[in-house]
Amino acid sequence: MMTCAMTQKLNTQMNLEFHASHLYLSLGNGCMTRNLPGVGALLRIQAQQCVTRMMRLFDYIKASGGWPVIKPVTMTDNNVVSVEDVIRQLMENQALRICALECLAEETSLHEGIAILDLLKIIHTEYQNNNHELKKALTVHYCASVSVAC
Repeated sequence: MMTCAMTQKLNTQMNLEFHASHLYLSLGNGCMTRNLPGVGALLRIQAQQCVTRMMRLFDYIKASGGWPVIKPVTMTDNNVVSVEDVIRQLMENQALRICALECLAEETSLHEGIAILDLLKIIHTEYQNNNHELKKALTVHYCASVSVAC
């Protein structure tokens, strides 16, 4: 059985994913309204991946005898100014989640079992892949806008 402190930390990580899913959806919707359907579709996929990670953490907490606590998400109006701005907001959010995950993994390696470490490693790898996809989307958008300008 997990400690109460570890359950709280996993709940925090789970809620970071929940918030990120809302952020991705909100910004994706903004991209769609600004006639950027490719970026909007990518952000919708990213939002679904956040929900999947949230559910994995939820299931792990339940299976470990803990109590998952989902907190309401308070969203500000994410005004989409440019694709670069969207990517910046998402990278900042992802950096926050990576930092929290790495701190959690460090503490877990000292006090918890292998199963949670494996889950955290999988999530960290997904973050790296998402980071690559976001940078790729920015590069594709930048290259397209430069070729249109020429």
